[in-house]
Amino acid sequence: MVRKGLSQNALTLILGILLMLFVLAVNTGFAPSEAFKDFIKKVPFLNRIAPEPAVENPEPIDAIGVCGGLCSNKLKSCAIDQKCVEDDSQDNPLIGKCSPDPVCAANVPAGDVLRFYAVTEGGDRLSYKIYEQADPAQMYQLEAGDCLQYDVWIANDAGGLGGIEIETSDSKKWGNDNKFADTNGQKAALGPSSKLHAEGEDISGYAYRKWYKRMVPIFTDTDPDQTMAGRSVKSINLVTEQGSYSQVPVVSYYDNVKFVSCASPAAVKKVIFENTLQKNGPSSGGGFKDVKMDVIAYGSMASVPDYHDHGTQVLLFNAVNSAGDGGIYWRMGKVDYTVQPGDTIEYDVCVVSPYSDTGGIDVFKDNGKNGWKDIDKSGVLWLSGVDCSSGSLDGMSNKWRDQNLVDGHPQCDLRQKYSKTLALGKWYHRVMIVPYDKVKDKDKITWLDAAAENDNSGSYTVYYDNIFITNADKISQAVYQDGLPSANEKHYSDGSYTATMTPVSPPAPGVCVPADVTLRSYVK
Repeated sequence: MVRKGLSQNALTLILGILLMLFVLAVNTGFAPSEAFKDFIKKVPFLNRIAPEPAVENPEPIDAIGVCGGLCSNKLKSCAIDQKCVEDDSQDNPLIGKCSPDPVCAANVPAGDVLRFYAVTEGGDRLSYKIYEQADPAQMYQLEAGDCLQYDVWIANDAGGLGGIEIETSDSKKWGNDNKFADTNGQKAALGPSSKLHAEGEDISGYAYRKWYKRMVPIFTDTDPDQTMAGRSVKSINLVTEQGSYSQVPVVSYYDNVKFVSCASPAAVKKVIFENTLQKNGPSSGGGFKDVKMDVIAYGSMASVPDYHDHGTQVLLFNAVNSAGDGGIYWRMGKVDYTVQPGDTIEYDVCVVSPYSDTGGIDVFKDNGKNGWKDIDKSGVLWLSGVDCSSGSLDGMSNKWRDQNLVDGHPQCDLRQKYSKTLALGKWYHRVMIVPYDKVKDKDKITWLDAAAENDNSGSYTVYYDNIFITNADKISQAVYQDGLPSANEKHYSDGSYTATMTPVSPPAPGVCVPADVTLRSYVK
């Protein structure tokens, strides 16, 4: 007799084979059809053994529609005047992108902002008090569900800026605690699970040259000694951590510092700063100089441009030495400026020719030949040649050097330092603190010169751009940014040097690689 159906064992075998094929397909990335998945669900035996696998989608971003919040891949925030909108190119509709236009103008700080300025000098941490309450009865008591909220904008493409710290009445300081961390930003190198502490972190990806709104929740802990909630706020400190000896001005701007409800940020519980500074200092921490905290109008902040931008034209300086020993100084800027304490001269330079003694500048009060290059660490003229050694911090405040300890004298080598390329075939931004105490007898700046001092016969090519006299991140005098220079003539020369200076389009990246050194900072 012919059997018209399959035995139970045969059916089980066939279904088992189908199951294995299905599991194999899923594990190798095959997406089964809806009809096939429906078939599996209808077979109780298979449905018990092989339930439909969960689909792993990216973690959703809940900031769609939020101004200045975390938006793209959980590692990037929008500027405070941009809104997080849906990104049609993403599979997950909750992963957003920043709106191309500033659609959140009302969210931009207005009125006055705090400017926190200092020059690094070997220290690694500087805190500055902006709020203090001595009366325990008047102190704000932290509660679970509170967030410390503030807007921050940093002028340097560097870590450690824009931090904040709470000191409670029992003298405990909360800023670098693992749990006192930003709810928006993450450490890009470590992924979404790694939060940014309230201080000492690199928030440049969020706050460099744009406003970033930080939300830092007050936390509780099973250990009462490690619980913030219930403690009273004695003071609030702004914090800069830049552990370099680079002599670089570091600037952070703050606004709208307040305690709010984390669930409803509009519910303000305690204002620390909006337009009026309740406490101005003191500061604590060593290794910084020219420390300043002031309140400025939002509209007047941070006019120093982004030095990664070379505009439409730069200055091309070609110098030719036809007979050896000599040098040439070429006027590229005419100004009428009186030097002030805290002044800085900054400029971009790219040395194309592979030789030292080019790419420098010199500053002159008058038509004479004695410029700032002639100031030694004692503030007198050089008597025994040029000292281009890196040395240490000894005497740095007395000499004219840049942030990598390269001397301001044009005979010093700008090609590399610490085995890293500076200006050879690459844009290098120099930050040179004016040694005010040593040049105040030459307090007027009239001329800025490009210079070549190489004693070997040959042709030397250098590009210059973005030449400014600055003070506390504000442009005091623009010397060159685009177009024709304010001066273009030989100042003086020795030997058989000739030169020309011409405004040209910015060189291609194959000639001058875009700067990859941290903006206005050190390379070591």
